[in-house]
This record gives sequence, C-alpha cells and structure tokens, in this order.
Amino acid sequence: MRRLRLTTQPTVTSREPLAFLLVRYASEDVRDVVVAFGVLPFVDEAYVDGDAGANFDTRWSIDVANKQIRRNAGLLLAHSHGGAGRPAFSRVDQETNVHVMVPLSYGVDVAPYGAIVLSNNDETAVVTVKGRLRRARIVIVADRVGALEAA
Repeated sequence: MRRLRLTTQPTVTSREPLAFLLVRYASEDVRDVVVAFGVLPFVDEAYVDGDAGANFDTRWSIDVANKQIRRNAGLLLAHSHGGAGRPAFSRVDQETNVHVMVPLSYGVDVAPYGAIVLSNNDETAVVTVKGRLRRARIVIVADRVGALEAA
C-alpha cells in the first residue's frame, strides 16, 4: 500500500495521478477479498484533457486490461483523496467505476475489476460481482524481497 500511496500522491505536474492496482481473487469462491500483487502507474499518454481532476483514455485502459488478463490479473483503478480516515468515492469516481471499470469485467470471471480510493492511512475498495460494485477487502502479497513486483 505504501507504493500505491506514493504513486498516487499529487505532484506539481500531476494533481491527481492514477494507477492500476494489479489484483487477483483470493479464491474461486471468495469474490469480496482480492489479493494485490503489483502497481501500474498511468503513463503520461494515458491522460487526456477533461473536466474531472484526472481524465484518462479508456482505450488505453482496455489495452492494459487485455494485456493483464493474460496473466489472470484484474485491475483496480486507484487514486488518492489524501487526508485521514476512511475515504469515500466522489460522484465522479462512482460514475467512472460504473461506466468504465464495470464494463471491463463483462465476460471475465477469472479476474476482479473495480476501484480503490486512498487516504493517507486507509482505503475503500470495490469490485464488480455479477455486474454490480461491492465493497472489497484488499490483501497485499509481497514478493521475495518484501516489495510489490514491478508491473
């Protein structure tokens, strides 16, 4: 989570940087617990002009999803709201989750798709289950040296 928080911290050049958290289901039967194993920051080319704090090219997201599903990896769209305590998805976040992340899950039963919003000390995550977003718990799996694998 430390790497995800660092990746999504606002900077001088990006006021709301985005990343994908690479995830898998905890098991075939458990759909509300996902295992995180990597962080994939959005590349500069993924951002587009728009009205929201961070606007991104959905075609780029589809390309990333298609590449990652070959590894049985799903994606949680990640960004930070900063502050302390349990963060909530904004209205724009909720629309993005429904209109972008849910459709990525259509026809894919082996990998989770959803979103995670971070504060400085907590997070809120949702994953798509049968076409609907549901709260999810994130479990972090470190690699052999204790850090998430490079995506």
